[in-house]
Amino acid sequence: MAENTDALRVLKDFFGYGSFRPLQEEVISAALSGEDTLAVMPPAGGKSLCYEIPALILEGTALVLSPYADLVREQAEELQGRGIPAMALCGSSRKAERMEAFGKMAAGELRILFVSQKLLSDEIARLSGQKISLIAIEEAQCASALSPCFRRQYAALGAMRERFSGVPVMALSPAADRSTRADIAAQLRLRDPKVFTGSFALPNITLSVKAPLRKREKLSAILDLARRHQGGSGIIFCRAVKTAQSLTEDLRREGITAAAFYPALPADEKIKVADGFREGLTQVLCAAGGLGAELEKPDVRFAVHYTLPKSIEDFLTETGRAGRDGRPAESVLLYTAGDLMPLRQFAEGGERSDVSLARLERMREYAESQVCRHRAIRSYFGDFGEAEGRCGSCDICSSPEEQIDGTVIVQKALSALVRTKEQIGTETLTDILRGIPDADVLSHGYDRIKTFGAGRDLSEYDWRNYIAQMLQLGFMEADYSDGCRLRVTPLGREVLKGRKAELAKSRYREFRVTKRGWPETQAAACCAAPPRDDSALLGELLDLRLQIARMLQRPESAILKDSTIQELAREKPTDEEQFAGTEGVGEARAELLGGRFLQAIRPYARGGAGTDAKKDNGAAQEKKDGPDCSLEDIRRIYPNAYRPWTAREDALLWKYAKGGMTVPEIAEKLGRNEGSIRGRLDRFGRMHRDAEQGGEEDPA
Repeated sequence: MAENTDALRVLKDFFGYGSFRPLQEEVISAALSGEDTLAVMPPAGGKSLCYEIPALILEGTALVLSPYADLVREQAEELQGRGIPAMALCGSSRKAERMEAFGKMAAGELRILFVSQKLLSDEIARLSGQKISLIAIEEAQCASALSPCFRRQYAALGAMRERFSGVPVMALSPAADRSTRADIAAQLRLRDPKVFTGSFALPNITLSVKAPLRKREKLSAILDLARRHQGGSGIIFCRAVKTAQSLTEDLRREGITAAAFYPALPADEKIKVADGFREGLTQVLCAAGGLGAELEKPDVRFAVHYTLPKSIEDFLTETGRAGRDGRPAESVLLYTAGDLMPLRQFAEGGERSDVSLARLERMREYAESQVCRHRAIRSYFGDFGEAEGRCGSCDICSSPEEQIDGTVIVQKALSALVRTKEQIGTETLTDILRGIPDADVLSHGYDRIKTFGAGRDLSEYDWRNYIAQMLQLGFMEADYSDGCRLRVTPLGREVLKGRKAELAKSRYREFRVTKRGWPETQAAACCAAPPRDDSALLGELLDLRLQIARMLQRPESAILKDSTIQELAREKPTDEEQFAGTEGVGEARAELLGGRFLQAIRPYARGGAGTDAKKDNGAAQEKKDGPDCSLEDIRRIYPNAYRPWTAREDALLWKYAKGGMTVPEIAEKLGRNEGSIRGRLDRFGRMHRDAEQGGEEDPA
């Protein structure tokens, strides 16, 4: 084709490449044919060439819309250096700059004009009178309300089709799942667009997640990266400005050249910091407030997320800043459970909170994954490919989990989806498989389908774990455009027909938080052993906790933490008030568990150390304690006792509280005791106050 010949000639003459990257040629060919296109290509996929080459072949000026003013200025300068007439304008551009650009367009002397959405709105009448060859929209996911990057002004771009009716539109995005892709096309009013989706494999980037305990351990992990990559640079993505500032100071004290980069920096300082990073004068950039992802620097060797991002889209976009030169790079997520609460609160307060919470849940599942991290990302974006064994470039595949034949488990879950006509989400699917006749299940008649109760042999936690793996392995996917309902994928249908499916054996991974807000990993949970004469009591308390955990089908640490059990063995509380005051217990647990645990502790507290002491005091203690609440009673009164709070429950709790419901009313609605509700509301309040004071703050 002559079009392809012209494109290849431009590619070689102006950009020095002899061949196209995957999908570039197809996207360019569609644009040259005058067709609307939607191209979703991962970071470093070569999206800019898709519009730059048509702009040099078609007659007129190509308009390129981008939310990144600094990036497009740099891009325009880079094109000028290649002999390509290009300019960049934004809302703050002076009148003289605008008039120069419009004059060059009228004279046919400008091939590419980068503009901001604000400038387009301000100057649309003047621009629509020019000869426009193509409109390219960078970061097109911002136009979709299903995207975590949604910007209302971007959604208004669809109206410009009336002013540029005969001009082909090219929408480009680095990260958009199937639902978001369809919504982008609708919002931008693309006309029968050709949709191109690249592979989301990141073969040169090693992915890992670390669960450090304290701020100094996060710093240690970052210092290790910086020292291993001497001569290379890195970006640390922080949620709060004060975190970026304090981290910068900490790194400087350790001899690392670092700079903080955030929106409130004065314009000249921001340019200075960005230039210093690009030129290699600064090794580590601590970015906050959404900045950092727009910087173009090919030799970034590591990208670190200091806290959990709000979505996999954000994570991928920011991770993609590393390794753009194709050489090996690292992505490290520093994850703690304390990251989730402010993100859930933020998601609950925004538009499409159901979608935001669901995306946050997928991000949490990635952080706690037992599945290859590369495959989890690919499946999230609908890139369902054959499993190729261990990737060799993520921490999961480097230390693989124990695998089981999960074919029957997957078939049960997928069969339930099919029998409900794919009208349910994770919560209801779990209830159906475990045979829980809650209101939603009964109202839709799901208790009458064949798979109701087919998974009673597995706990709620196990089913949630396995469903998360099924999403990450590509056996099912979430449809964010339809209430986050689950859909069976083509790969999943193959499993229903008999294809073998392997799963990682479900295990309980903890990312717990102490009173000071420090997460505890399983390995760090055990403190120093109690004195030797307390060992018998310690063993008895551990046995008691195990019995309760098995009855409730919960992890032992969800009943009482190891450190709490050890504290009880050391301090030996003898009444409910002392028991409740033990760190990690509280009034709610004391009310439910006090009788059982105090009955085990008192004989040791009174000088006895075994069977005789318990025998002597047994009758008196039983009379004093009164009737002990059985575990069956606990579950009957509080069906969700000791189960981890889900994103759905947090959203409902916040909704009920803001709606004026009382604590007893909320407890009845959620099936939890009043102490648990009060504790959760108190935590919400603390997170809200922290957010008002400038974001997360790490313990020293």
